[in-house]
Amino acid sequence: EDGIDVGGLSRDWFQQISKEIFDPDRGMWTNCQYNQMNMEINPSSDTLYPDDYREYYRFVGRVLGKALFDEQLIPCHLAQHIYKHILGWPVAFADLQFVDEDIYRSLQQLPDLGEDIEEMCLNFTCTEDVLGCKKVVDLLEGGSELTLTNENLAQYLELCVKHKLLLRVKSQMAELLHGFYEVIPETLLAVFDFQELELLMCGVPNIDMKDWRNNTAYEGLFEVTRGEHQVCRWFWQIVADFDSKMKARLLLFVTGSS
Repeated sequence: EDGIDVGGLSRDWFQQISKEIFDPDRGMWTNCQYNQMNMEINPSSDTLYPDDYREYYRFVGRVLGKALFDEQLIPCHLAQHIYKHILGWPVAFADLQFVDEDIYRSLQQLPDLGEDIEEMCLNFTCTEDVLGCKKVVDLLEGGSELTLTNENLAQYLELCVKHKLLLRVKSQMAELLHGFYEVIPETLLAVFDFQELELLMCGVPNIDMKDWRNNTAYEGLFEVTRGEHQVCRWFWQIVADFDSKMKARLLLFVTGSS
């Protein structure tokens, strides 16, 4: 397309290429179970496109890096843990909630079982859906022969998180990071945290405070008062005084998405 680019043509290019790249119908990305607005790498992409998926994810990494370098926004939010991987940060158990809340809640309840956990007859495996077929994957060598107990529960939870947020898409993630670092070296990203990185890449949203308050879930005493408790009122008064960036960072912290 011919034209004098004062930002409009570049912005339009990044908008259009992003729509193509992150189209879930292409089978390379999928919507997160917890937040359908966020995208994560499709674990089956290497099976769908065995000859091309590496080049594809490296290209995506280059596009994301170039967008950040050129200060262009990407109209797609990635899952929180992907921004952490880009920065070289370790993922945490809490990150799992923003990808698959059902699995997160199930794993979160295991420590409460106490000695009864062995009666669950669980082992060090997980079940993956590969193109509609169920596949049992060992979380470590011989995992199917290792029974879950209180003594090894911490290791089990760590392996579940590591598998869900990295190992099942390890080759795809490696290519994406390789492409990104070709444009922006990893060392230059050390000044950001993962929330700042998302805001830089996706922009600061216009947050509707009324909608935010109306859709906030309260627990305990606050659930009874439906946010009318004095502590809740103080909280919303403080948030109302935040600038747009601070509101966005708070929303990211609470929900994993802006």
